[in-house]
Amino acid sequence: MPDPVRLVLPTGLPTGQAANDRIPVTWRQAAGSGGSRLPAVVLLHPLGEQRNRIMERFGGYLAARGISAAVMILPWHMERRPPGVKPLGAYLSLDPEIAVRSLEQALADVRVVVDWLEANPAVDSRRLGVVGVSLGAVLAHTAMGRDERLSAGVAILGGASLEDIARRSLLYRLVHPRPRSLTDQQLQRLWSVDPLAYAGRNRPRRVLMIQAARDDILPTRGARKLWEALDRPPLEWLDTNHFAPAAGADTIMARSLAHLEAAWGIRPHRRPPPVAAPTLKAGMLVGLDAPLALGLAWQAIPLAERSDHMALAHLSLGASTQGLFAAVGITLSRHVDIGVARRADGRTARPCLSIHLTL
Repeated sequence: MPDPVRLVLPTGLPTGQAANDRIPVTWRQAAGSGGSRLPAVVLLHPLGEQRNRIMERFGGYLAARGISAAVMILPWHMERRPPGVKPLGAYLSLDPEIAVRSLEQALADVRVVVDWLEANPAVDSRRLGVVGVSLGAVLAHTAMGRDERLSAGVAILGGASLEDIARRSLLYRLVHPRPRSLTDQQLQRLWSVDPLAYAGRNRPRRVLMIQAARDDILPTRGARKLWEALDRPPLEWLDTNHFAPAAGADTIMARSLAHLEAAWGIRPHRRPPPVAAPTLKAGMLVGLDAPLALGLAWQAIPLAERSDHMALAHLSLGASTQGLFAAVGITLSRHVDIGVARRADGRTARPCLSIHLTL
């Protein structure tokens, strides 16, 4: 496989900031056979990424398996970030116009990279795609709706309904404890870059969605709306939060590869591999041979699934200030379980209540 090549392309929507108006791209060309043109994808990283290790690894994984990858850096990130400017301020600004301009520049830059791929003699221009994580997944959905050249995609931990994200996202509330109400004009501007606005155009193409059932960063209701608007494409749910899927990156990359290969007819009948990520809960335990204990539990085996794709019943293993324990529980909500638990050195199982956060 050829060594990665570092490119710099001009932005598709200049901002007047020299550092931000250039698109650094790592090009990983897959090793082909007989000089044949190969499919290629654009990879888009999460908000606030500092070193782009996730997508660089993803790009290397795909290139080693026959799909070339262009790993681009989004506006206002890494070497595109001028002094004093932070990605959160650009994409989560209280002023929707600033956020929309940042998203518009990112989408324009995706088109620039797709233009470059289309002109590349080593790339099959009929098999172009996009893969994004978090913010990158939101952009991937919208980019596919705007650009018909993107015939396949994978959106990991994405979402839609930007108005709802501004109201309900835990990250947005942490950045802006007192958010302002939005005017009709501001809502229209947000809608202009919302994946839901382009779902009808995106529907004929092939997209895989991978979502976290306990996501507080990009609320799941937006992902569900988008899934319906896209006519229910392939969707994988992980019973965890927005960040834990990083621990299951190998399974997510394998599932993404299988989807792209099927979409482009490389291996259309391959059975998709499963995706997995750990469900770890940290919090307070009531009833474990003590009025109150601090504990960490791993939800080892889901026994049934709720309609919101969290485990309805589950077997967990954990450690607390009272010692090691095993528990069988029922999920009451994202942060509350009830069940019975037994300490490793105990003789009987006791009723137990868990109030926790998912790590």
